[in-house]
Amino acid sequence: MKLAENVWRLDSTKNSAAYLILTSEGYSLIDTGYARYGPALVEELCGLGVASLVRILLTHHDIDHIGNMSLLQRQYGCPVYIHSAEGAYIQGRQRRSGVKALIDRCVKTDVSASLTALQSANFNEICVLHTPGHTPGHSCFIFDGFLFSGDLFRLPKLRLLPSRKRMNWDTALLIDSLGRTMARPFAWVCPAYYPPARRDEIIL
Repeated sequence: MKLAENVWRLDSTKNSAAYLILTSEGYSLIDTGYARYGPALVEELCGLGVASLVRILLTHHDIDHIGNMSLLQRQYGCPVYIHSAEGAYIQGRQRRSGVKALIDRCVKTDVSASLTALQSANFNEICVLHTPGHTPGHSCFIFDGFLFSGDLFRLPKLRLLPSRKRMNWDTALLIDSLGRTMARPFAWVCPAYYPPARRDEIIL
């Protein structure tokens, strides 16, 4: 789905959205969906005429966001950026608890990608926000008036709510991150779950 001249919400990743943006440097992909959608994701990118990716930007380490990072890095030879606080979870050096620990045991994901620390990067047209709470290194991105919010919050019926408490590392910190993010200028919110929404349509 084309949202603007240089912004797309990809259909192939189904419920956990991946977004494609085109900057003056080329195409960047934000999140990669579940691993099972990998072939369809590559096919959709090819159909959009994407011959190369400048980078992959990951909001956080959950498997519905990193599922195809390794596949796409092999396909396009591009760097994969994620906050360094997330790397230990991806590489198994830090164990998750609760529901997420159960998910880890049931769903296997290729985590062989070479990761680059997001906080050491400097992107000319993409603003990076560190928004911990859902996970320790959760990050959001703003480009051309669009906020790509990952799992910072959800928007059922356009009511802004934090992501579900049982899925969070620190919900109080998440709510603080949400407030700081909403103080930034942007026109659209693009969450991982639920369709994009205009900022002025959101009930706070």
